[in-house]
Amino acid sequence: MADGRPTKPREAGHLPNIKIDVRSDAKNMPERSVSPEQSFLKRKAEVTQQDYADFSAYVEEKSARDQQQKVPATDTPQSAPSTVNRRSLLKWAAGTAAAGEAGALGYQMVTG
Repeated sequence: MADGRPTKPREAGHLPNIKIDVRSDAKNMPERSVSPEQSFLKRKAEVTQQDYADFSAYVEEKSARDQQQKVPATDTPQSAPSTVNRRSLLKWAAGTAAAGEAGALGYQMVTG
């Protein structure tokens, strides 16, 4: 770098030619009588209010959709409660395993 050759980022073809106008227009600049904290709190309140309105609309749409999808309970046929539950399945699995083990041991005794 000390030999004076230009580096790649400094070559004219790689850098964009950007001009920035720094003049302040009274029309485009916000009023500076408000502190940054006050403008932040104001914007935060606006965003919170908009979020609340959007969420309220979502809840209303969802409740309307749920009311349309809800089927009256009188139209569904009543079936008897199932006798199969987790405990009965565990008893069945234990009984099957015990029977399988006894069968395997009996087969081993006969052949062994």
